[in-house]
Amino acid sequence: MKTNLTICILGISTCGFAAPSYFLAAGDANLAAINNIAVGAALPNSFVVPSMLGMTPGAFTVRLMVKETTGTSQTFQSGAAMLGFDRANSQSANFANHAAFVAAAQDRMLDMSATSNMTFQNGLSGVDAFGNPISVDVSPLASPRYATAFGTAAGIVSAGIWAPFNFGTSNKLALSANAVVHIASFSLESLMIPNQQYANLSIVDIQGATSKSTFLTPGADNSVVYTVRTVPEPLTILTLFGGLATIIRRKSKPSKV
Repeated sequence: MKTNLTICILGISTCGFAAPSYFLAAGDANLAAINNIAVGAALPNSFVVPSMLGMTPGAFTVRLMVKETTGTSQTFQSGAAMLGFDRANSQSANFANHAAFVAAAQDRMLDMSATSNMTFQNGLSGVDAFGNPISVDVSPLASPRYATAFGTAAGIVSAGIWAPFNFGTSNKLALSANAVVHIASFSLESLMIPNQQYANLSIVDIQGATSKSTFLTPGADNSVVYTVRTVPEPLTILTLFGGLATIIRRKSKPSKV
């Protein structure tokens, strides 16, 4: 059995240029270690996340990366990013708060971190209104809010958190040929993912988006699907092995008469 989730949706106003591609990278040392990659490296299409331990959710962070794919330098003015980590029966709906989102959520296998959820990068290469090279920040145009996926499809749809952004008034992000940049990070928690179940996480490219009302139909050409399952935290594994070793030692001791 599987649950279909959309991990994030990014739309960047491309000003007539070809759209970049998107992928997820490991955002913390633990997620990187359990997937045998470095922090900031691209996650494989099938990767593992820390599992829930008792009542404590497994915490992990993913980075949303953008790659220029045409081999030509391009500039981008604005966009939006959405992290869909559950599903709800309401298309293009906004939720008043996290509690309202939870009440509508169908799966409850993943959630945003209770302390931090969506952060944007600073100090990227860009240009000002006159084309002069400058450093730009990814600047949210509104606070992140919980919502379902955009569009007109009926029935159960992806649901999560999203925010529109730009790079400062009249500024643009500048991507050199084949460059890769880190746009945003999403801090997540794994809840109870039953054994033999997994979540499908997918990045979907949407162009020309500066607000929810201007999102276009997702295109399939740049879609990337990730299969996610859980594993115990390294500390949990060590604790389990330590407990098992203790039991073995006790059983192997000769009994005193």
